[in-house]
Amino acid sequence: MNGTGRRRTDEGFTLVELLIVIVVLGVLATIVVFAVRGIRTLADDNSEATDARVLESAEEGHMALHGVYADEATLVTAGLLREESQMFDINLLDGGEDFELVAAGSGGGGGGGGEETTEDPGPGEPGGPPAEAVETTYAGGQHAWSYGAPESSKKLVIIGNGSGSAGQQLWASISTAETALADTQVIWVDGVSTAADVDAILAAPHTYIIVPVAVPIGGPYAGQYISNLPGQSSPGTFWWGDGQELVGGDITDAIPYYLANFP
Repeated sequence: MNGTGRRRTDEGFTLVELLIVIVVLGVLATIVVFAVRGIRTLADDNSEATDARVLESAEEGHMALHGVYADEATLVTAGLLREESQMFDINLLDGGEDFELVAAGSGGGGGGGGEETTEDPGPGEPGGPPAEAVETTYAGGQHAWSYGAPESSKKLVIIGNGSGSAGQQLWASISTAETALADTQVIWVDGVSTAADVDAILAAPHTYIIVPVAVPIGGPYAGQYISNLPGQSSPGTFWWGDGQELVGGDITDAIPYYLANFP
């Protein structure tokens, strides 16, 4: 026997068989991809929902303790939040009376390590000083706007950064009382961010100070900080808008109070 009659068993796969295997593998890969994607989407959704609940709980805790909502940096400082969210930013509304969560980087006012992406309102803009205001510096070089003659006998200082609708109401009161304020220079300081800034304002010449809303200074708010200093009280020596609202006073009462008590 010379082997010429043996059967051939090493012919390999046919082209059709290879195509069938490739199609089957492709179907299996597609199933796996969609399954994994679905799991990741569900995980992301759950993570976002959990993050939102944590932020909302921290905000409600701050409201219960201080009567206002706060940005993320303040929540962290107050011990109500372990770290700032990477998914959401916090937009404070109505001077801290309400808040909303927005996707991180989409224009929120509280994320990003406290960096602001919007500029403070300028003269004539909503929540900003009057159109007639003049750019100046005050209390150790802090940026401010001056309204009225610098040689006026009295200086009414407003810590007004981020005051929004409260600022509009305050300036409406100032415009209404323009004649009565003829002997007053109004100084709108719009970049207060630390306790040292507040200390410099208190040390500078002033007759009365108005803080329309909650202004974060890296821990307490400016109004809270001043009210805890010896000899300071609202509305006796200064007007803290949020503090007065808690006891029935409105920001529109600030100018009438000033005029009645500092003639």
